[in-house]
Amino acid sequence: MRNDIMGVLFDNLTLAEAVDAGERLAAGPGFAYVVTPNPEIVNLARQREDYRQVLNGAGLVLPDGIGVIHAAKILGTPLQERVPGIDFASGLLMFFGGQAMATPVVLVGMLLMGIVYGSGITLSATMIRQLYGNTHYAQNFSVCNLCTFPAAIIGPMLSAALIQAAGGGYQTTFLMVIILGALTLVMNFFIRKP
Repeated sequence: MRNDIMGVLFDNLTLAEAVDAGERLAAGPGFAYVVTPNPEIVNLARQREDYRQVLNGAGLVLPDGIGVIHAAKILGTPLQERVPGIDFASGLLMFFGGQAMATPVVLVGMLLMGIVYGSGITLSATMIRQLYGNTHYAQNFSVCNLCTFPAAIIGPMLSAALIQAAGGGYQTTFLMVIILGALTLVMNFFIRKP
């Protein structure tokens, strides 16, 4: 059942239910897509009918924004919880990695999602707990995210220098992001199993 929030029809699911629904969509016949509108997207959908139709035509419409949750409550059609797109995607990644019995698939997916969303810390926290449990969680989390400190300091300085050297182009910066992401992936191999 979907809740109408200002013209956008949201699926009223928890994160776990959304991941289950995503797994069923992926296994089912045909094509389906998932959208995760936040308040800005809902506002745009109110203004443009074609945009609203694209959102409402999705296989899953998940509320990615606390403003959507608050609006739903105020409008008398409460949603169970916020379902961030990155959390939904990492849940599906865990499922598909488990199906393939391939930790490298999960780690490479985590690397790619980290590059796209800038969410390495969020993903690694989820992945470390699910893959390795709680026994060495603090140590594993620290090792996994060790590179974020120098990256936060050196990254912007290096990126600015590379952009200036490349005459304003972003190709070298993108290459640096890939290299630093690969370094993060390598760091994951130092995680201790329980």
